[in-house]
Amino acid sequence: MYNEQRVNKTLHIVLEILNKHEVEYRFLGSLVTAAINGSLHRHLGDLDLLIDETKKETLLKEFQQVGYRRAGGMFAF
Repeated sequence: MYNEQRVNKTLHIVLEILNKHEVEYRFLGSLVTAAINGSLHRHLGDLDLLIDETKKETLLKEFQQVGYRRAGGMFAF
């Protein structure tokens, strides 16, 4: 079992923030593959996420307040 517990905790936090601000979003990448397969296939260290660009600055502030940092695209955990 890779870092499934940490991924689940992170998803809970991220979804809470996205829903709070009524952001339209789509997850991509390894997270989607893991969801389709029902388990992680490798250690995950980031989330690939498409968001409504009009909410970008709000999300940046919210994610930084809970301890996430920018990594390439938006954030890593």
